[in-house]
Amino acid sequence: MPFKTSLTAVVAVALMALSIGVFLVTSLAHEGIKITNAYAITSGSNAKSVAIFMDIENHAAVDDRLIDVASDTAMRVGLHEHKSLGDGVMKMQEVVGGIGILANGSIAMARGGYHVMLMGLKNPLVEGKTFELTLTFEKAGTLTLTVPVGQNNASNTTHQMAGEDHMKMND
Repeated sequence: MPFKTSLTAVVAVALMALSIGVFLVTSLAHEGIKITNAYAITSGSNAKSVAIFMDIENHAAVDDRLIDVASDTAMRVGLHEHKSLGDGVMKMQEVVGGIGILANGSIAMARGGYHVMLMGLKNPLVEGKTFELTLTFEKAGTLTLTVPVGQNNASNTTHQMAGEDHMKMND
């Protein structure tokens, strides 16, 4: 009987260790989102919408997806992209289902491609000012960053998600 009890205890401990190991691997997979060069275009006093650009790096070993964006600066915030219709004609449209970022990969949210749209601005965006933007990733969670306003320049700011204990960071 002691052998059966010992074997049951060993199996129970092994299963518990395995579940803890899986949890740790999953937690590590949630780390590694880095945002650089974020900026919003300066809006005129009558502008109702503006674009935000940035570079997003995924230093995790698993793919992730930017699934939502939010800001108090506008009535509506969304992920958008420009699509070529041919003959030099581009169409802007909302991205459905988010933007994928491959494991150890990156995307550039830039003019003519993916970008964040602020629609229904509550106040004009003025050169040199900043505002908060929250990005939500499918696996990594949320990251709140401070976005500078400038016509054609990216900032030197870096926003990095170091792990689940630092899901919201403002640099």
